[in-house]
Amino acid sequence: MPKRIIRDIVDAGTASRDIVKHSRVVEPIRRKQSQHILRNESSHGAQRFGMWTLTGVVIVILVFIVAIAFSNTVVEVSPLQAEVAINGDFRAIVGVVTDGELPFRLVTVKKEASVALSATVEEQVERKAHGMIVVFNAYSANPQRLIKNTRFETTDGKIYRIDASVEVPGMTKGEGKNIPGSVEVVVYADNSGDEYNIGPTDFTIPGFKGDPRYSAFYARSKTPMTGGVRGAVKTASEESISEAREQLQATIKADLLQKINADIPNDAVVYDGGIFFRFTDGDATVLETQGESLTIAEKATAHGMIFNKKQLGIYLANRNIPTYNGASIVAHGIEDMKLIVADNMIDVENVTAVDFHLSGKLSFEWDIDEEALLNDLVGIPKANFPNVVESYPSIKRAQAIVRPFWRDTFPTEKKDIVVKKVYDTVL
Repeated sequence: MPKRIIRDIVDAGTASRDIVKHSRVVEPIRRKQSQHILRNESSHGAQRFGMWTLTGVVIVILVFIVAIAFSNTVVEVSPLQAEVAINGDFRAIVGVVTDGELPFRLVTVKKEASVALSATVEEQVERKAHGMIVVFNAYSANPQRLIKNTRFETTDGKIYRIDASVEVPGMTKGEGKNIPGSVEVVVYADNSGDEYNIGPTDFTIPGFKGDPRYSAFYARSKTPMTGGVRGAVKTASEESISEAREQLQATIKADLLQKINADIPNDAVVYDGGIFFRFTDGDATVLETQGESLTIAEKATAHGMIFNKKQLGIYLANRNIPTYNGASIVAHGIEDMKLIVADNMIDVENVTAVDFHLSGKLSFEWDIDEEALLNDLVGIPKANFPNVVESYPSIKRAQAIVRPFWRDTFPTEKKDIVVKKVYDTVL
């Protein structure tokens, strides 16, 4: 037993040494774990730094791509402008003109309208028959003008006249033969009475007797001759007839104005004051009585002075802008001018020049040749932009916005350059 006790103590010492040895073994293990943890934290930091760097690179690339995708150049130009109040007398010439003159052309439209009135008054009346004929020119290829009151005679000697001059076109060639020129015109009996109410017939022109033209100019009825009367007939009161005529003329005038304005091209302008109306007068007005009804008809011809907007604008600029040098310009507001003809009773069909007064406000804008400007800007250094602008006298000022901002030249394709007009005043 005692020996066992001593051995137990020794064993305890031995056990104690074993414990110490064990603790020395464990502690290095803790250090290794700590070192391992430190190494992991350092690795995570490097990863985060790499991710931020990559993100920055991606953003830079995206910004570059977007800048390239939206790269374009906007050139803002302010054209020369001039505000002018027009108030003066001018002259316009029909057809061909010389330098400094203002040309215009005439457009002609016709209209007829009728209205029925109650025939409540009986009175003695005298009315001339009327109808439409076709006049032929088988004499030459040259047109022939027939003056007002030219006579047309039927085979039985009845005379009818035109109430306005007319031009008969010359012959033309077709299918190997001459085709007579022709024109339609209304004729009126020389005297009143129902004996002039006749059916279709042929006519000669007595004024050409003894001339080769007598057999080569002729006419044929297009409609019967009607409306001739002499004696007691039922009619409407003078007041009713006068009122009906005024209404008809107002309706016809409005229709003619609308038609003229609708027919002119976009580059032309016509003013109400430059439209001449010619209504048939007195005897020429159609009056027909049928039972208890009276039909009144009015017809009119309108002649409109048509100006080319560009030509009129340049003409007015020459006379109202001291510094104007003949450059191409646009006159804004030219349609709103007021024109008054000096002599409203001129013979429009034979007129060669018209004097008129023109008033109103115009805003002149100098034209900029945008296509030429684009061609001059393609591919040039930004530093050359002022030199290009100075070569265009119609440009008052200009600026260029080139994208992306680091680009030092204009785009090499015109589609990437946008020219935008910027105005100093409202047009």
